[in-house]
Amino acid sequence: MEYFSEQDFDKNSFLKENIKKAEYEGCTFRNCDFSRQHLSGFIFSDCRFMDCNLSLVSFKSSALKEIEFIDCKISGVDFSQVNPFLLELKFVGSIIENCIFQDLGLKKTSFVNCSLKNTDFSGAKLSEAKFLDCDLSDATFDNSDLQKADFRTSKNFRINPTKNQLAGAKFSRNTIDGLLLDFKINIE
Repeated sequence: MEYFSEQDFDKNSFLKENIKKAEYEGCTFRNCDFSRQHLSGFIFSDCRFMDCNLSLVSFKSSALKEIEFIDCKISGVDFSQVNPFLLELKFVGSIIENCIFQDLGLKKTSFVNCSLKNTDFSGAKLSEAKFLDCDLSDATFDNSDLQKADFRTSKNFRINPTKNQLAGAKFSRNTIDGLLLDFKINIE
């Protein structure tokens, strides 16, 4: 497998051919369109994806170690198929919709100013995760570990306290109704 270190790739990097299956360490990808590509078995360590389109990408058995997604479009990606060993992700200003994070260990993961609509977090270990200024419309939390997670500045979430672990989780008084919707209680 080829190895690339500390390299910058921009939107022109993959116009003639697809990204090479390799190990990428400390690399930055800017304005790249990876949509519908199979990145299965790739290794990404300490990499940044900035303004990239990763819609419908397959990361099956790929390693994602210390990865930042900044201002990216990530739609229809099944992250539950990645290699969970040393998995560490951070999302900033990204559209992460219709994605699956089922059963992943995502402790301390940050989602900052992201749209997480229709995203499935069932069974995910999200203790101490930060959901800052996120839109969680129709996101699924079922049997998720959300202990000490921070939802104070997020909106449109629906989390059933009887089906998730919430000890020490932080919520704003303004959005507390997202915890009560499943109980069919009217809050006025």
